Amino acid sequence: MTAGAVDKVSCLHLLAGAGPEALDACRSQCRAGDAVLLIDAGVLQLLKPGMDKLVSTGCRLYCLGHDIEAHGLSAAIESFPAEPVNDSRFSGLLREHDHCHSWT
Repeated sequence: MTAGAVDKVSCLHLLAGAGPEALDACRSQCRAGDAVLLIDAGVLQLLKPGMDKLVSTGCRLYCLGHDIEAHGLSAAIESFPAEPVNDSRFSGLLREHDHCHSWT
């Protein structure tokens, strides 16, 4: 890295837990340019207030589509601040980011 260069390393945060501890830990480490992918029970975080605050920090928010279906949230997905993705896009997100961190 040269002097004065900006570090543009990004992280994909996999949020798999439905509890407040997982969300708080993830939120504390998420930076602009990072992305959060809600997986498994983590999609239940979409029902909690404040998820739009995560997006306002410059993080992109995604959710795994089949987990949305499995938890019966399909009808409400349009009101959520997250973009649903399939398994193929999940793989793409992993390739797009330098690091990946899981929160449960």
